[in-house]
Amino acid sequence: ITLLDAEGPGMVAHFWITIANNEYSWPSLLRLRVFYDGATSPSVDVPLGDFFATGWGRERDVNSLMVRNTSEGRAKNAYWKMPFKKHCKMTLTNEGTERSWLNYFQVDWRKYKSLPKGILYFHASYRQEFPHKKGPRYTILDTTGNGVYVGTVLNVIPNLPGWFGEGDEYFFV
Repeated sequence: ITLLDAEGPGMVAHFWITIANNEYSWPSLLRLRVFYDGATSPSVDVPLGDFFATGWGRERDVNSLMVRNTSEGRAKNAYWKMPFKKHCKMTLTNEGTERSWLNYFQVDWRKYKSLPKGILYFHASYRQEFPHKKGPRYTILDTTGNGVYVGTVLNVIPNLPGWFGEGDEYFFV
């Protein structure tokens, strides 16, 4: 379904969604995509649950500055600023096998006469690797250019008994 199809310049300021779906792990099976300014590749391409900071297809409460999930994770709110110069299209695709029904959503955005020069786009991506085979470190982000790194939702299923996460985070600039 198309959640937003807006002509700009503009900026998404708030996104709320709640869904009634009985398929196991459904938050991992609904894919959120956001396309800016006529791009054919999405700048946001993530499972819905991961976009709202919960992994493994679970519904959980989250209380952070930019993401708030309430009602045991059923009411999902995101406050990421998503500017666009010409056009913004936001879609939700069901990649599961059962129908997703009762999809309620609201996308709050504002149209502007213009946006500041050099404004940055919001990006979010998803990837998984099982099992991890590329050495002692797992690369979360490898990019070039201007931007602001705001965080990561990392979900790990250990394939051996015990704690998987001994060690430190490394940032190389």
